[in-house]
Amino acid sequence: YGRSTLRDVAARNAEAITSLKSNTMNSWTNDRKLEIEGIARSENLINSLKDLNAPLATKEARETIISSLEDRLSEVAQHEHPSLRSITILDTKNRSILAHLPASTNIDVIDIGKTIELGSTKTTISNRYDEEDQRRELYITVPIIINGTMQAMIFAELETLAFSMIVADRTGLGINGVNYMIDENGALVPPSNKTQIIPSQEFIDEVIKQ
Repeated sequence: YGRSTLRDVAARNAEAITSLKSNTMNSWTNDRKLEIEGIARSENLINSLKDLNAPLATKEARETIISSLEDRLSEVAQHEHPSLRSITILDTKNRSILAHLPASTNIDVIDIGKTIELGSTKTTISNRYDEEDQRRELYITVPIIINGTMQAMIFAELETLAFSMIVADRTGLGINGVNYMIDENGALVPPSNKTQIIPSQEFIDEVIKQ
């Protein structure tokens, strides 16, 4: 093979690997989306919210329902815990937090009003980079619809270790090959391997153009 031919083969291999990783990540995210939507449609959860919003519910009754809401949330979300870093139920009417699991984790809802507004009609997926923890955070919000009206919202933070493992996998990249992930704004997601060389912004801009 000539040098140009080898370069073409390497480029095709890189494109195939990139496409495979992208499809794997999309599939993983879609599976998590379906799981959270299933939790939002849980009959136990919906019944608790109906009781909570009943016109004749007393203050004492509401407090009892809210205290049991986390138990209901734990029941329906239990089998999904490996993929969930945390899960929160938002009161969309009062713009407050009804329940949050696990209690040991932070509640990452930075702006409740904006979160509710953006996710009021459909499932939304968002992300941000946590500078303090140096990791990509991925969120899914799903409205809980009762009798055609949004009564509450599920806000779930996903465990993104699977993402990091997909990006870090160097299978098929050769001795010097590396993977990088760029978010929707064109910003580099810092690699988990701290020794990995960080490409210049000029290089990233050129990749995006292509």
